[in-house]
Amino acid sequence: MADIHYRHAVAIVPSNSSVVLSAEYLELRVISTTEKNAIVGIIFVLPYNKFCKQDDECSDFLNTKCIRGFCVREGKECSSDRECPSHPQSQCVLSQCLGIALKCSIDQDCPFHPITACINSKCTKIEECRTIADCAAYPGRECFNSRCVVRFRPCRVDADCGPAGTMFCLNTKCFKANQRCTMDEECLGYPHTHCIASKCVRVLACIVDANCREHRQTFCIQKYCRKLGQKCDTDFDCKYHPYAKCIRSRCEKVQQACKKDSECPFWRLLSCIEGKCDKATS
Repeated sequence: MADIHYRHAVAIVPSNSSVVLSAEYLELRVISTTEKNAIVGIIFVLPYNKFCKQDDECSDFLNTKCIRGFCVREGKECSSDRECPSHPQSQCVLSQCLGIALKCSIDQDCPFHPITACINSKCTKIEECRTIADCAAYPGRECFNSRCVVRFRPCRVDADCGPAGTMFCLNTKCFKANQRCTMDEECLGYPHTHCIASKCVRVLACIVDANCREHRQTFCIQKYCRKLGQKCDTDFDCKYHPYAKCIRSRCEKVQQACKKDSECPFWRLLSCIEGKCDKATS
């Protein structure tokens, strides 16, 4: 028998892998097994709040898969909250009914934030918005990147936001530094922030790759440090094409200055063409 520690609960996982949950989770478990064709998915968190990256990291939890950093026992498919049983205890998130009404203190406590947020100490799904009027149901929030988020403190420079390293100023708004994430789009300031090592960091300005050493996997592309290394099948899968192309199934930087093939990274796959490292066209 092993103790698995969750963000808001502790579950006991016996050797037969059946899960005994706290009262809050147990209520969802009863719903999912007693209502015909009304299954509510359950979200599990790995020890120490670690994000999962692939399904086999969720093997301690029966019938789960890794979805955006969380081990999820999937619920039934849905297109709206009304299709989910016992709403609002469960809601339609990522096209399936999930029990997300967990206790929280801040938005980042909630699985799949910023799709979800902490409202009155409970995680709930936040609908998309276009204007601040769409956020009227959520006091103290404003519409940013189509989501109702806690109002930003205005700023001109980082020092206006608080102690160094805790906040930064971006486009006259204060952002909390190093918020947890699994993908770039989860970072509130995206595309001016991106997800590096599971933390949201500001995209830095640059002239050469050496200016981007603060964060691994970033390279200077069009005057900004951009994250590369994403999985790909073709060159056009790469967000920063034609400055990045698919090499060994990963997006890698190309077009570095060169005089001969051997000066190029991946030089067996790239050639020095008109003074730049690139794939040879067939």
